[in-house]
Amino acid sequence: MTALDTLFAAIRSAATAGTWSQGVELARGEAVHGERDDGDEVVLRIATRGGLVSPAVRLSLEDEDWDCDCASREDACEHVAAAMIALRRARRAGKALPAAADAPGRVGVRLRRKGHSLDFERVIVTDGKEVPLRSTLGAVSSGRVDGPPFLATAADIAVERALGSHLRGSLPRGVWSSLMRALVGCEDIQFDGEPIRASLEPVGFIGVLEDAPQGFRLRARRDPRVVETFNSDVALLDDGTLCPLGGSNLLGRELESLQRGRIFRADEAAELVTEVLPSLRERIRVDIKTDRLPRTSSDPPRIQLEVKREGDALSVLPLLVYGDPPTARVDAGRLVPLGGPVPLRDESAERALLRRLQSELEIAPGRKIVAKGEDALELAERLRRWPDTASEPALDTFTRAGALTPQFSAEDTRFDLFFSSEDERSADAAAARATAKSVLAAWRQGESWVPLAGGGFAELPRDWLARHGDRVADLLAARGERDELPTAAL
Repeated sequence: MTALDTLFAAIRSAATAGTWSQGVELARGEAVHGERDDGDEVVLRIATRGGLVSPAVRLSLEDEDWDCDCASREDACEHVAAAMIALRRARRAGKALPAAADAPGRVGVRLRRKGHSLDFERVIVTDGKEVPLRSTLGAVSSGRVDGPPFLATAADIAVERALGSHLRGSLPRGVWSSLMRALVGCEDIQFDGEPIRASLEPVGFIGVLEDAPQGFRLRARRDPRVVETFNSDVALLDDGTLCPLGGSNLLGRELESLQRGRIFRADEAAELVTEVLPSLRERIRVDIKTDRLPRTSSDPPRIQLEVKREGDALSVLPLLVYGDPPTARVDAGRLVPLGGPVPLRDESAERALLRRLQSELEIAPGRKIVAKGEDALELAERLRRWPDTASEPALDTFTRAGALTPQFSAEDTRFDLFFSSEDERSADAAAARATAKSVLAAWRQGESWVPLAGGGFAELPRDWLARHGDRVADLLAARGERDELPTAAL
């Protein structure tokens, strides 16, 4: 069994009895016109009674597949059945393709240069001869206007809708935008007698990045593929493609600057590759003609916290960085390279990190925070909840111990005072102590907590200090070098 017979059997099996009967009638009425034979694929068009559009059927002999561009939801519609029946009949008669009885023509589009505009016309092509179409397709098809028979496609109808009342000649600018969308589906388009094709991909400006003595030069220029432009709407490319003349998608000042050429110093290369070029590529095509650009990486941003103890204070320097170890940091919204590949910025991720830093730690990047007393303890608690600093050694000494209790030591004229914490975690009693000098200094400065000798902070006995603090301070100040009180103070 040949590939043709196999495909015939498959379509016969897929079609319903009613659909197959309709296909037989169409084939008998010689409504099938062979359009082209590409070897493995055959394209045929079906002339339908009372219908302006002639559906196109594609039969793939090798793949045993088929499709029709009509709106039928059937696996094998009557057009597919008719095309298959007519093709097999033609092949058995020694013909490559079947031909309709009245040899219908096809609709072609003819464009001609007219100054800086395009002259538009449609023709009906029959056996290599062209007849200009002076009216609408519907008028010719219905017989209201004389004209040769033709097989119209969905694209031909779309062209007619886009034209509106402007059927030929110089078309208004507003027509071309919708007309270009319709022309993409047309297979027979000629420009000054040469075949061309239509595309919806707009052309406009392209960016070019080149080496310059100072670093790099970025400039914008018209797409070099453009040979000629017409009606300020369409452009003809050097490969014979007609496409919309797109806007630059660049702001006025930006376009003006780039047309002159914008210089980026070597030390601005990071900004160029991470911000300028990605933004420009979203709007126009960019050609890179230099190999001196720094390498880039896709490392995500992260928050790096430098946590230290400075005396009795806790210092934190938050940084927004890329890479681990960091290859760049963000300072005041600008990326500062630190060596290695330059990361491509993810500004949405950066903003999310900054919001989290503010809400969870109540700090901002790039600004060093130095906290003391109660503020230091609260900051330490927040830092312990931050995953990357939970085990930071500097936080070990910023813990809360038990309340302080005054301890007196008096013998004859000698007098001493220290404060001890009720912190049961400390096995060393001396480590849980605070000197009277440090307690009194913290009290006078309005602090609520004081550091212990062995680490941690204890809360001041504020009620006791309110009653006795001033007198104790006087007694301590009255002690001599041997820690003895004068008789008057005893």
